[in-house]
Order: sequence, then structure tokens, then C-alpha cells
Amino acid sequence: MGAKNGKQVVVAFRVDRHLAEELDRLADKSGFIRGAIERAFHVSCPVCEGRGTVSHETAGFVGGILRRARARRCPCCGAVSPAAGGARAARVPARLPVAASACGHCGMDKHAH
Repeated sequence: MGAKNGKQVVVAFRVDRHLAEELDRLADKSGFIRGAIERAFHVSCPVCEGRGTVSHETAGFVGGILRRARARRCPCCGAVSPAAGGARAARVPARLPVAASACGHCGMDKHAH
């Protein structure tokens, strides 16, 4: 069951004894596990290579590509992705229903996270 209203929930899972011993040696076990799970679902940005910033020129270039692809910001997680059909989706109304404009991840689980 997912978190409601952005609140965190506790998730438990079983591991073998050896993995438990390794995890117990970590200073921030929860942070390590959260990071590992995030990396399993997401990849580093190929534009900024995970740094989080790009030059003005690169931002303008990528911004142009996203505009031509009619990119949308997911109302659930905030990720930006091209609209279905990319530039061919020009006839799509500016305001789509949440489910229609959700990113692939949020659309699959119907925003139940």
C-alpha cells in the first residue's frame, strides 16, 4: 500500500543473515536501501550525468527538444516526459486529465504511490 499525502511508510522485507550483517555495518541503513531502490527504478540523466545542472546552452537545446515533443510534467511525481506521439501530439489539448498526462511510471500504477 502506498503513502498518502507524501507521508513516509515503513516497508519490511526479509534478507538472509549475511546480508543483514552487512546492512548492520552501514551508518545509514535506510538511506542506503532507499538509494539502491531509487537507482533500480531510475537512471542518471544522460544530459547532466547525474550532476543536476547543465549549461545555459545545453538547457536551451534540450528545452527546445522537449517543447517540440510536447513534453508534459507529471502531476504526480514531477518527471518531464514527451507526450504520447511526441511532436505529432500537437492536437492534444493543453490541459490533459491527470491519468493521461502522467509519466509512464505513475500512469501504470494509477498514482497509487
